Amino acid sequence: FYNGGLWEGLSVRTFIRTGKRSATLVFLETAEELIKSVPSLTKIARIPSEVGRIEFKACDSCDNFAIYAGLLALLKGLVLDETLPGRAMIPDANLHQISAKSGFENEDIFLNSYKLLQVAEIALKDDPDLEFLTPLKVILSTQKTKSHELIQLFQNLGSIEATLKKSYNR
Repeated sequence: FYNGGLWEGLSVRTFIRTGKRSATLVFLETAEELIKSVPSLTKIARIPSEVGRIEFKACDSCDNFAIYAGLLALLKGLVLDETLPGRAMIPDANLHQISAKSGFENEDIFLNSYKLLQVAEIALKDDPDLEFLTPLKVILSTQKTKSHELIQLFQNLGSIEATLKKSYNR
């Protein structure tokens, strides 16, 4: 939602913030480990227990913990994979904006998402976390996200307030 109505894409928050703010922030132990980037993607941990913590700042809130588990399993699979070419140290703001606007309706976003899930699945082949990829595979196969659900609710109910109340009353 944006300015009291539906936005023409899936996530106005991601569309506006990408490139201006970190998509992810990783807390590291030493200054030598920091990645020089704008916006900052790494930060020195304030306390020892914070070392290795990852903040996913670009994610909109989610009411399904299975999706969070899937995203963490996807991340784990991509970290373990050694075959994927063309990895970027800094997120591509343009691709984030295309995804925020069109999601899986964009062929490149869909095909690359499919490829990433396949790579993670192969990397996690003997790992019990493999099962956590299932909700992501369902989202990809249906090409429907929580945003699609909210848009449909809004179109049926005609009000942002009613849509939000309905989405939290399941």
